[in-house]
Amino acid sequence: MNAKWYLLFTCLFYAQLVAAQCPTGNITFTTQTEVDSFLINHPNCTDFPGNISIGAGAAFSDITNLHGLQNLSSITGDLILKGTDLLTSLTGLNNLTSIGGILEIEDHIFLNSLAALENLDSIGGHFDIEHNPALANLLGLEGIDFIGGRLQIRFNDALTNLTGLENFDSLNELRIYFNDGLTSLAGLENLNFVQGNLDIYNNDSLTSLEALENLYTVGGRLSIQKNYSLPSLAGLENLISLGSLNLTDNDLLTGLTELENLNSLGSLTVEGNAGITSLAGLENVDSLKSLSLYATALTSLEPLRFSTTLNGLISSQNDVLSNLEALENVNSVTGDIIILGNDDLTSLSGLENIYFIGGELDIHSNPFLNSLTGLENLNYVGGRLRIYGSHLNNLTGLENLNYVGQLWIQNNNLDLTSLAGIENLNYVEGRLYIFGNYGLTSLSGLENINYVGSLSISSNHSLTSLEALENIYSVGGSLTVQNNDTLTSLAGLENIN
Repeated sequence: MNAKWYLLFTCLFYAQLVAAQCPTGNITFTTQTEVDSFLINHPNCTDFPGNISIGAGAAFSDITNLHGLQNLSSITGDLILKGTDLLTSLTGLNNLTSIGGILEIEDHIFLNSLAALENLDSIGGHFDIEHNPALANLLGLEGIDFIGGRLQIRFNDALTNLTGLENFDSLNELRIYFNDGLTSLAGLENLNFVQGNLDIYNNDSLTSLEALENLYTVGGRLSIQKNYSLPSLAGLENLISLGSLNLTDNDLLTGLTELENLNSLGSLTVEGNAGITSLAGLENVDSLKSLSLYATALTSLEPLRFSTTLNGLISSQNDVLSNLEALENVNSVTGDIIILGNDDLTSLSGLENIYFIGGELDIHSNPFLNSLTGLENLNYVGGRLRIYGSHLNNLTGLENLNYVGQLWIQNNNLDLTSLAGIENLNYVEGRLYIFGNYGLTSLSGLENINYVGSLSISSNHSLTSLEALENIYSVGGSLTVQNNDTLTSLAGLENIN
């Protein structure tokens, strides 16, 4: 026989022989007897060609050890270990070197060691370690150098650090949350790159990020949320690039100065963090594209530098934020601008160059904002323009606006007596909604509108005239005029057909 064909035949025969030494398809173990029988029935099975589940789906599993799997060196598919309450270690998996799919270690009340995974070097899919309340460390994972999916570590109450992960210099995604005893991220000292998201939140005892001292890039989101004992961002000094940064409710944080080397940041979200009164530390960030601030103690947006085109801007319930002047270079926003409940905001200065908003413009319940000056160049709002709960006298500042998707003038106080300032608006694609403006006596300012998608004028108790609507010739949908106590005539609606 030709030597080449003989070699091929031999390889195929050997591959079939090896495959035949393992059961076909997927397998689930729910009892100790089943685990023990695997070694007896398949003593030469080393490379399992499917998924293995251990304990998963069983109301109760009596599995106490995995010795019956001691000959396995690889699993082509997933390895799911879940809910084996009597298991204290993974002894029996000591020869396992690779898992082609997911590795999930979940819901083991007494599991206190991963040491048996010491020879594992690759996981093709996600690796989840969760709900293991007795697991105090990750020793045994030192040999892993590749995880194809995310690494997720959560709800492991006895875990105090991440020692055992030293072999990783890069990860696709890392999630660390709800580990109540975690005090540091020791074990991540060699991590320098996360391709996707790095999420660190709800670790109540976490006091240090210093193990991240060599991290320089997170391609997706860096999210540090609700780590109530974390006093600083020390350890992030070498970060130079983030897709986005989310800092939420870290009560002891006092500043961002550790981020002074950061020069690339797509979007920033700051929520709560009562001790952060300044964005100092972000001086070197160039061309920020999105900003969301919720209930912060910030007084200004300095020293942020923005792209000329923003994806979105949200400033909500920032009680001491007094100005938006850092936005002066922005000329268009593809998404929404929401300015809501900022008690000290007295001016929209900083928005003078914005001419286009693709989404909504929502100016809502800013008690000391008595003028829309700053919006003089705005001519297009693709979504809803809502003026709600304001102390405005009029709409001066919107003189160049000529198109809105919807216009809502709603629940403004007695100071708003007319809509003067919006005279150039001629087209409302959707709803024109004027509701609950108790001081509004006329609709002066709307004289040039000729089309609305629908029209609703309700509960404006001082309104006496609709005559400013005389140029509206078409209403695409419904028309409602009701509960305007002093309105005695529909004069002004004659031209609607």
